[in-house]
Amino acid sequence: MNLDTKAIHVKNTWAKRCNVVLFMSSVHNESFPTIGLNVTEGRFHLAEKSMQVLLHPFDVNNARSVILKLGCEKADDDTYVIMENLRYFLSAEDSGQPVYFGQRFMPHVTQGYASGGGGYVLSKEALRRFGQLGVKNTSLCSKYGIDEDVNMGQCMANLRVSLKSSLDFLNRTRFHCFKPE
Repeated sequence: MNLDTKAIHVKNTWAKRCNVVLFMSSVHNESFPTIGLNVTEGRFHLAEKSMQVLLHPFDVNNARSVILKLGCEKADDDTYVIMENLRYFLSAEDSGQPVYFGQRFMPHVTQGYASGGGGYVLSKEALRRFGQLGVKNTSLCSKYGIDEDVNMGQCMANLRVSLKSSLDFLNRTRFHCFKPE
């Protein structure tokens, strides 16, 4: 994680409008702070790192457990989120349904998958399935490979979690993985 060049800007901007923010990295950093994950650094381990990030809310030793009323957003250190818009969008959704949202790409996964670059949101039920079923069964959720978002998309499909449309009423995307022009 690029704490001084990227994550610090997340911390100083949109993260201030979140109910709960957890910064996670392969290295624990008390002063930032980050939660250290037991994952080897490197591109081949991105899927494993993302899966550990999403598992963190289910850790029974974690004092911040059960903080997820609507679900959880996974965002990288170069993602910008307008929290008010995200909350408004999610307010019409049922967190008990097995769904997730993000910028849809179609190759590799039948229902498509949400691009990791623009971040994605898992409903509370999607997180429950992932935490209780997915990580315990590598045939459902593989943690190996460089395409973290494709792995997660296949995992969600295997857990019968639907990638739901996140387009607005003008058919515009709400999650963006490309640089603005």
